[in-house]
Amino acid sequence: MPEDIVDSFYRDLIQPLGNLVILFAQAEASLVDLVIELDGSIDKRTAQRILKADDAKQQVLALAQTSRLVDFELTELLNGIDQY
Repeated sequence: MPEDIVDSFYRDLIQPLGNLVILFAQAEASLVDLVIELDGSIDKRTAQRILKADDAKQQVLALAQTSRLVDFELTELLNGIDQY
């Protein structure tokens, strides 16, 4: 139980911190899925390698530009990636 492991001062922070970790993991998985969808021919490990590269933003922008997206959807995606 957390009561045995954590000081009483930190007990109220355990659940929110756990929720934050879960939310971050879900966001990371969604980002990997996005990169896989943008390319269409890469696997999960390759997508993770792209996202961990020093030039990840540029690589993802390049994938988005060569995707099948057009007009408003492409513009919104490129803006979102650029602001990330």
